[in-house]
Amino acid sequence: MRLRVLGPLEITVDGASVPLRSEKQRLLLALLIGNANAPTAGSRLIGALWEEPPASAHENLRLYVYHLRKALGDRDRVVRHPSGYALSVGAGELDAADFEALTAEGARAMNGGDPTTGRRLLARALELWRGPAYGNLADHPAIWPAATRLEEARLRAAELRITADLTLGRHEDLIGELTGLVAEHPTRERLRAHLMLALHRAGRRAEALETFREGRRVLIGELGLEPGAELRALHEEILRGDSGVPAPRPAEPKTSPNLFPTPAQLPHDVADFVGRADELTELDRLLDLRRRQGVPAFLGLTGMGGVGKTGLAVHWAHRVAGRFTDGQLYVDLRGYAEDAEPLAPRQVVDRFLRALGVPGSRIPDDVDERAGLLRSVLSRRRVLLVLDNARDAGQVRPLLPGSPGCAVMVTSRDGLDGLVAQERADILRVDTLGDREGVAVLAGLAGGAVDPADPELARLSELCGGLPLALRIAGARLAGRSRLTAGVLAGHLTDERNRLSELSHGGVRVRANFGLSYRDLDPAAATLFRRLSLLGVPDFGEWAGGPLLGIAREPLGELFEQLVAAQLLEVVAQEHAGGVRYRFHDLVRLFARERALEEDDESARAEAMARSLGTWLALAQEAHRREYGGDFAVLRGGTPRRLPDPALADALLGEPIEWLAAERAGLVSAVSQAADLGLASLAWELAMTCVTLFEARSLFDDWRSTHEIALAAAHAAGDRLGEAAMVYGLGSLALFRQEYASAAEQLEDASARFEAIDSDHGVGLTLRNLALLDRITGTPERAHHRYKEAADLLGEAGDRAAQAHAGIGLAQIKLEEGVFAEAEALLRDSLRTFEDIGNRRGQAQALFRLGDAYVRQEQPAPARDSFAAALPLVRAIGDLVGEAYLLRGLGQAQLAAGERTDAETSMKAAVAAAQRVGDQFAEASASLGLGRLYESGDDLGAAVPHLERSVTLFAEMDNTTWRARAMDALAITLRRVGDDEAARALWERACSLLDGLDSPEAARQAAELRSRLE
Repeated sequence: MRLRVLGPLEITVDGASVPLRSEKQRLLLALLIGNANAPTAGSRLIGALWEEPPASAHENLRLYVYHLRKALGDRDRVVRHPSGYALSVGAGELDAADFEALTAEGARAMNGGDPTTGRRLLARALELWRGPAYGNLADHPAIWPAATRLEEARLRAAELRITADLTLGRHEDLIGELTGLVAEHPTRERLRAHLMLALHRAGRRAEALETFREGRRVLIGELGLEPGAELRALHEEILRGDSGVPAPRPAEPKTSPNLFPTPAQLPHDVADFVGRADELTELDRLLDLRRRQGVPAFLGLTGMGGVGKTGLAVHWAHRVAGRFTDGQLYVDLRGYAEDAEPLAPRQVVDRFLRALGVPGSRIPDDVDERAGLLRSVLSRRRVLLVLDNARDAGQVRPLLPGSPGCAVMVTSRDGLDGLVAQERADILRVDTLGDREGVAVLAGLAGGAVDPADPELARLSELCGGLPLALRIAGARLAGRSRLTAGVLAGHLTDERNRLSELSHGGVRVRANFGLSYRDLDPAAATLFRRLSLLGVPDFGEWAGGPLLGIAREPLGELFEQLVAAQLLEVVAQEHAGGVRYRFHDLVRLFARERALEEDDESARAEAMARSLGTWLALAQEAHRREYGGDFAVLRGGTPRRLPDPALADALLGEPIEWLAAERAGLVSAVSQAADLGLASLAWELAMTCVTLFEARSLFDDWRSTHEIALAAAHAAGDRLGEAAMVYGLGSLALFRQEYASAAEQLEDASARFEAIDSDHGVGLTLRNLALLDRITGTPERAHHRYKEAADLLGEAGDRAAQAHAGIGLAQIKLEEGVFAEAEALLRDSLRTFEDIGNRRGQAQALFRLGDAYVRQEQPAPARDSFAAALPLVRAIGDLVGEAYLLRGLGQAQLAAGERTDAETSMKAAVAAAQRVGDQFAEASASLGLGRLYESGDDLGAAVPHLERSVTLFAEMDNTTWRARAMDALAITLRRVGDDEAARALWERACSLLDGLDSPEAARQAAELRSRLE
């Protein structure tokens, strides 16, 4: 199959053109192509296919999909997902994908100083075009954004190809082409610079200078701007008569680290890596073979625990990392971790998508949809994935990409036969090292402490069974003990006959080597080693050792250094929030856990874990206090209050959210461990406190899992406050995710539970969120009542931040009612509260609403000041959602002040910020503002697509009030362009939607819209 969108939409199967039955079928295919290999929501498809969807829209959509599958001749090409449909597109099947790949290769060649190759590749890319992208479908609002992006990419590729031609001296051949392009794009300065340079080099200096003067007139006349620095500099050089003017440099690719990050997650390479030459050569050969075949390389390493699979995989990955220019992903799948469950594929896909720049709010819940989204994100990218310590093929399969530019390296003790059979993976078995390589490992690690020619090294290597993990432990002991020679150490091993026997037969014998290293530890280091194994976390900071030992921080660094030197701990990261981080090898962790069970009695272990979990909670609560300005918006149970050491808190919590993010896995695990130990109150208090992180970073899976675990623990313990708090947290999650029906049910349940135990604070928090839900869903009278009651209860509870938030909610209702004096008073009270407690996010929210109040009262100057004052606050805490709302408000104020250019800039930035963070409401409201801006400036053609986008987004959110506002703005615009029939249909539909709300505010809004129909 071949899909072509670089021109009129066209599809061929086996070389024959496939006719499509109708315009809607062609539109459906275009929509699915634009989101290839990822599900497109059924609501979005219906909204694009019908302006006013009929009652049978869903059935009609299924019929169109059926006919499309039939036309393609392959039912599996269009796959049904819970949220919609996805079109499966493979490598080489879509001309737009081929164009982008060729353009990227051409750009890399140009940047690498090879204009000949760059020109050839870019010319091939441009030859794929047959006309405007998507042909006559490009004007459809749902297709226009994708078509516009492709046309812009086409123009950038043409500019880059012309740069190559100029570099190669083909200036005279370019003049005709450039003249046409400049006429078509008169404000495109790079094209004009190319034309000036070509004319100048062809000896037509006067025409080159006239081209500049013409461009200056156009730029000033149409945009009010002088030519840019590049064009001015070229003009001056031509005036000087410089015949050697270089071709303009290709523009650097403009990428945003938030949108398109290049992950580099590989652990550090082994500095003294030796041996494995045959394996490395074979891996290189297999990678090259799969590249030539045009398929992704699926490579695997299997073997016994401790044989060096991870070291070999990471070393090879570093060798070839340069071939994967879009990044390297790494994960320890914990397939054979003794004290932790293997990572579920959904968790890993979530982690990878975030590393690749996908906002958490855009990551679907269904694991198959997540896997499909990962494949889509990786398509046309060159990324290496290292999947370490896999349990089996089933754990790996959802993580595999489909792009031929990607490669996967899997390590496992499992034979991975399933990957061989189904994915044609290439699996290598990693055996123990030979004597010569074993000696090299020992000598390299011991350094000057041994003579490489000492024959005892060979004996020691043999006694270690060639197992790299055992060899590294022995080498480290030789390096760290000046009186310990290879002969003496070999003697120790020989004396341990039972252990030597185990060592020669596999992983069980590795424990004997761990024991030898463990035996030489100081008592305090040995205790720390055992206690750290009690933590069910993938890695940890030094601070975690303090509560396990019941000591202060000062001696911890030396103890950790001992464990690292003995190869019993690995350094994960040198620079991280909270300092250096460490981890166990899974076999070492098992050994440490066995030692803890044998040497520490149950009460000592229980006390250590209670101190540790209590410190997790204390630090998390302190982080929350620093972020919120106090113990606000959370509840406290029966867990004894523990204040963290001030010096420790200051060292770790300089950036509270960053520390919480670094300790995310530990915090989630601590909730589970507390529940397992019967510490129900600690579990739910920690889960509730962690919402500070979960909400800020859209970590919805963690939010749900911690609350469900803590809810079960609270129920088992009969902790009614904990049960209510966790139901409240789950309802708040549903509200945050715009799942309004579920939110209403759970929040009502939580409110009843809080009332039953006389928790006024809990009732107040719940009523605050129920009021927000009421306001969103169009019942402002009930929202007002609930906000008032919530504010009173929260004030009595001393929760100043939550009370101030309730005040902002009341103010918003007053604003919508036009009662501006009361709204301003409420907002200024809330602002003073947030300023007093140092809550920056709350200050920004209050300032935003104040700005909104001024906009509604047609006072643009104070509105602009309010929005501008709030922007630095949200930017300081990384709140992109808040930034999007504030930019939209600032744009409204600037527009009201007559500053149209600044207003357009702010509105566009608001849309971009909302899209970057994946907040639908922020994007929808910003698009509405931008559409209104264009409509008020009589740029009706520009207004329509933004207003249509706003209507679509509000419909997807089922937000009737705002949807009606957007439909009203769109109808006004359509009436102005002469489409009175479409405008009337929109107003009638909006009135019908508002009538279903049964609210006085909705009735007032509907009456206003009906007046437009008269």
